[in-house]
Amino acid sequence: MNKLIILFFLISFKTSFSQEGKIYLKNSKIAPGVENVYVYEPPKRLLIPDNTFVSVLYDFANSKPIPLVKRESKYEFSLKLPDSIKFVMFTIIDAMKNTIDNNNDKGFIVYLKNRTKEQLESAKLDKLRLSDYENYELGLNILPEQIISEMGKIYKANPKLKKEQNAYVYYLQLKYSKNIYGAKTELTRYAHLLEMKNNEKDLSLAIELYSILKMKNKVEQITGNVLKKYPKGELAKNNFINEMYSNKNTNEQYFLERLSTFEKKFNDTTTEVKNRFYGFLVNYFLNKMDLANINKYENLLTDKINLVGMYNNYAWGLTGENLTSPEKDLEFAQQISKKSVDIVKNKMNHPKSNENPLDFQLAYIGFVDTYALIMFKQKKYDSAYQY
Repeated sequence: MNKLIILFFLISFKTSFSQEGKIYLKNSKIAPGVENVYVYEPPKRLLIPDNTFVSVLYDFANSKPIPLVKRESKYEFSLKLPDSIKFVMFTIIDAMKNTIDNNNDKGFIVYLKNRTKEQLESAKLDKLRLSDYENYELGLNILPEQIISEMGKIYKANPKLKKEQNAYVYYLQLKYSKNIYGAKTELTRYAHLLEMKNNEKDLSLAIELYSILKMKNKVEQITGNVLKKYPKGELAKNNFINEMYSNKNTNEQYFLERLSTFEKKFNDTTTEVKNRFYGFLVNYFLNKMDLANINKYENLLTDKINLVGMYNNYAWGLTGENLTSPEKDLEFAQQISKKSVDIVKNKMNHPKSNENPLDFQLAYIGFVDTYALIMFKQKKYDSAYQY
């Protein structure tokens, strides 16, 4: 009898504790172009500590975490979103991005375009196609089988929504990855449909799908047609860049000539293009351990944040990657590692409006770990301890 009472108590406790929290618009309808207030109701018995934040996701951009403000038994936060956004997702996190409440690994969803059934279904497709990114960024566990099932139901009820290309292609690719034979016909049919549209965007997507289907002849045929018809298009640009990855006989002059050729051939002299080629040069001289030329091309970059992972990984390899493994050239490792620490610390202290300072803080922890290991192996124990 006692065991039954205990079991009943545990089941009752689990049921009451597992009640889901809620996030919803305070005014039920979103007001465009301004900050809207959202309400968070935590599950019963879930302790919400001070200094708690809301992690936000609505596309492939990552917004800053928003502080939660307590209002009696509930919490509120304000958020302004682009008018085009169809949905927004949230999780509740602490100051170190540890999850406090992620709605049982599903995240909290608010659909912003839902006046009609078709609007709501379109918003759901937008949300579902970002599931992999949602899992990664918000620490969720949305299973592929669940995504396929939910998207399939929407398409069955409203086939017109297949015209929303990004979602439908994601659905076909995911379906094919889980059941090649069951999805091959549908994927092939859609690739052929894209091929018939005869514009660069659709043809490039057809190439991607035929590559997944391992239809090499189709890939080569359409690629040739696209390069001939759009010699200055995105596919031609990507091919030009990819050629450099496959070339083993490179040097400084090679990269500079390729930059000059790219600018003339594609009439593109933007900062983004220069940054990309200077990044190639930094990587080239990093592998030659040529600090003078690393500094030369790093100083030409307008945004150095893309270098920090490269620097840290190279320095980490030189340390031996732990306390006991043999190291190589600690002096160079120290100089390169310090670069990654300084760059990310500067970004941490001066983030742009669309950047998340917590991401830089977490990167800093990883990079400074490498730097401290180098200090330790150089027997600079006080410095190692400090970092």
